Amino acid sequence: MTRPAIVALGVEDHHLLAHLQSQCFPDPWGPDGVARTASLSGTFGLIVRVTAAGKRVATGFTLARVVADEAELLTIGVLPAWRGQGLAGRLLGAVLTRAVALGATRMLLEVAEDNAAARALYGRRDFVIVGRRPGYYRRSPQTAIDALILRWSKPADTEFNLRTLT
Repeated sequence: MTRPAIVALGVEDHHLLAHLQSQCFPDPWGPDGVARTASLSGTFGLIVRVTAAGKRVATGFTLARVVADEAELLTIGVLPAWRGQGLAGRLLGAVLTRAVALGATRMLLEVAEDNAAARALYGRRDFVIVGRRPGYYRRSPQTAIDALILRWSKPADTEFNLRTLT
């Protein structure tokens, strides 16, 4: 694998993002849902691509929104076959960097309480739990998992460097 390239989501990439999301989550938004969300003011997306076996392959994605000084991470995922290689960390760093460049001083997201890998990733980036949505994620008709609301805040340190995020 070559060094991953993280590029901005283009209009033509909405179907790609929907396809990637369908490979990562049991309840994807679909192309129309991705297109609607991506069209909201302040929304941006990123795609991570790697070269494998001589081909450029999309392996991960994110969609976020910045309103005033607050960002929300709407979705992030890495294809199952590519997990455990640091791609999610790079993608999260890139989305934080872009959000800060657009004026955000904090970012919010929701994560399933039982998603240990994602919670560890967010913990490494200093996200903290600020709330809970009981029963937010349905695992089956009988099982619902709480969503934890996490927040990241840009350090107040005047020496803060965006390069530390990527």
